[in-house]
Amino acid sequence: MHSPLHHETPASKWARLVVGLRLGAFMWAVTFLLLAFVSAIYAFVGTDGESGGLFGRIAMAGFAMLALVMFFIRRVA
Repeated sequence: MHSPLHHETPASKWARLVVGLRLGAFMWAVTFLLLAFVSAIYAFVGTDGESGGLFGRIAMAGFAMLALVMFFIRRVA
């Protein structure tokens, strides 16, 4: 019983892994940039005790991440 990918060379497996890691690193970088951006806006605009403070920031960052993920899924699919 051989797997369908048995004929694949180790080099092509590594190349695919590197591409996957690059895409993952890029997505994480974009996500963290978005998180920092949203947090900076909230820190600049929001005053103490408004919109739940830290909770509001976390919720907004979560919505931003969700929007980013949906965008990437739509682009890939």
